[in-house]
Amino acid sequence: YGGVFEAPVSINLVQIVNKAGMIGSQAKMLLNELHQREVLSFEFANNDATITFLVPREDNHTISPIVPYINSQSERKQRQITKFLSYIKNDDTCKMLQLLRYFGESDVDDCGMCSVCMSNSEDNQKNSIKDIKEAVFLQLKNKDCNSKELAEALNLSRTVVIETLKYLLKEELIIRTPEHTYKIL
Repeated sequence: YGGVFEAPVSINLVQIVNKAGMIGSQAKMLLNELHQREVLSFEFANNDATITFLVPREDNHTISPIVPYINSQSERKQRQITKFLSYIKNDDTCKMLQLLRYFGESDVDDCGMCSVCMSNSEDNQKNSIKDIKEAVFLQLKNKDCNSKELAEALNLSRTVVIETLKYLLKEELIIRTPEHTYKIL
């Protein structure tokens, strides 16, 4: 019966009884029970009976039109969550760069201020300080030198060399000689 979900529809009780394989009194009793449970509206007339379903029909015919939209939304949300998790876990690429790429920007440089950039600059600074210490140590292995000689030999600023020498003195890895040179202990 078409339209039974929208408006009251007259039904042929005899036809329903025949198709369901039951007797008329059973069918009326079942329809009355569904009416009491507010699943449908049932009014019996001597020759005509009408029913209207009060609960919407949920099957492939009513859900199918919106399934593609629901699937599309679900896939979009999954992609967004994946990209968000990727952003959080990525400690190699500048955070600002990641965000700008997400929104379609491509010609940008690292910001130098995010957690990733700060971490990279700290690592580079630690590596460069370590390299400078090693270079000073290698130079002092060959001969005792003063800060000026070290700066010239290593092609570094005198300030950087002095800071490195202070650190090595503090760590008691080198000593300062009476001739104002430095030597390895």
